[in-house]
Amino acid sequence: MTSRPARISTLPTITIALIVLGLFLRLWQFWANRSLWLDEAMVANNIVGRSFAGLLSPLDDGVVAPVGFLFVEKVAIALLGSTEYALRLYPLVAGLVASILMLKVASACVSRVATLLAVALFVFSERLIYFASEVKPYSSDVMWSLLLIFIGLKCLNVPRQHHQVVLGFGVVSAAAVWFSHPSVFIIAACFLMLLADALANRSTHSGRLHTLSFIIGSATLPAASVLIFVQRFVNHDSNVPSLQNGWRGAFMPLPPWKEPVWFGKAFYALLWNPMGLYFTEAAHSRANYVLAVFVAILFAVGVLSLLYKRWQVALMLTLPFLLTLSASALRRYPFADRLMMFSMPLCVLLLAEGIERTGQLLGRNWRSAVLCAAVFAGLYSRTISADWRNVFARPMYQHIRPAMAYLGARKVAADIVYLGYLPHASLAAVSYYAAMFHFDHAIYPSAQQRAAGLDVSLQTISNDSKASRVWIVFSSACDSCRPGQERIPLARIEQGGATRLDAFASRDASVYLYQLPN
Repeated sequence: MTSRPARISTLPTITIALIVLGLFLRLWQFWANRSLWLDEAMVANNIVGRSFAGLLSPLDDGVVAPVGFLFVEKVAIALLGSTEYALRLYPLVAGLVASILMLKVASACVSRVATLLAVALFVFSERLIYFASEVKPYSSDVMWSLLLIFIGLKCLNVPRQHHQVVLGFGVVSAAAVWFSHPSVFIIAACFLMLLADALANRSTHSGRLHTLSFIIGSATLPAASVLIFVQRFVNHDSNVPSLQNGWRGAFMPLPPWKEPVWFGKAFYALLWNPMGLYFTEAAHSRANYVLAVFVAILFAVGVLSLLYKRWQVALMLTLPFLLTLSASALRRYPFADRLMMFSMPLCVLLLAEGIERTGQLLGRNWRSAVLCAAVFAGLYSRTISADWRNVFARPMYQHIRPAMAYLGARKVAADIVYLGYLPHASLAAVSYYAAMFHFDHAIYPSAQQRAAGLDVSLQTISNDSKASRVWIVFSSACDSCRPGQERIPLARIEQGGATRLDAFASRDASVYLYQLPN
């Protein structure tokens, strides 16, 4: 009599344990406090260097980010200082909250077995763990997606006297637009689902009209918010055209049948990023193609299963993809890469449902459980191994802070800091740490130098500075930079008569102090 309930209660216990493990992985990654890399630094420089009013104008370095995200970041550095921890605090909180919301949403959408699978897929996602400690809005996008879905589910079949829940959803949706750009797709999908559910409801005619009026009235709040946002920011942001050009391959072709292969490529790319599902690093390997076909089948099974069990949930989870595709066709939002991170909760829920239903179709009882576990292990073996590796050797991508701190601690007022040749975009990370460690009066290579690709030389330094001591900074914090690239120009400087007084080199940056010849 008591053994069966004990076995059933094991599933929630394991699910809670997975949530706790997911929270630990995100906190552990955050605690590593790696240096800001290129993209993060470009966002951080705008946040640190601008006032709240200044953040309402088009940002420098081609950055496009939600106003609400920028304001929260600005508040964080105003209270805690412009450190990496402060800048990454909001993405971390968003990642932690999203992990808990994932459990709530999955419990409301799918069975306990599928909930366990969905939570496992979510908390072990290498991409989600990484973006929970990056100064970018992707972790926030995931949190807002889950929050909107959670409240949207609460609005289903609410009693007539409790329609204020729908109104509350409208208020939250209106706010979400300012914190997460892709939240508009989740909002639209939820309201379309609520309208379809109201029309399909077998209530009285007056009751149906009352429900529809509440839904439509509530939908005007986010609609007005979107119109204001687009008119005030998107249409006047000079960075948007360059962003569209940079993502030109991520827009759905029109008419759709003009290039049908694009859809296969888009789905395949979705598996790589944000889902992180691939067997080998070789993009065009046969094993990865087989995996893509297998996952596509599981997705289809998941959609059909939810349509059969609860079509409202199926609509809520699939409509955002169709709406994003429509926006990409209009060149308003790219359907690719990390910009699809907001869809991760939808992906894991559909995939988990597909795995469970496939297991039920092919076996019963323990056979089904074994099959589900085997499929999960096959899909996520690479991701789990990466998570395990990162626990013991946390990734420190473009970790230039040690060299920047060394320079800041030893530079005297009369010293000049000269930045060795760097592509223009890679200056962002160096600029951030130059301000942090108080050597921001550095001499940057001229635009002509950068265009010509010239190496730093003694003549260039002598022409640009009048000081006798010069610190030279080299950073490999860019895609085209490599450690050790400074050896040849430094040899030339020393051949010209400069004397090396000090040096410090780390994996991704190095600094050298020279006494220039008279």
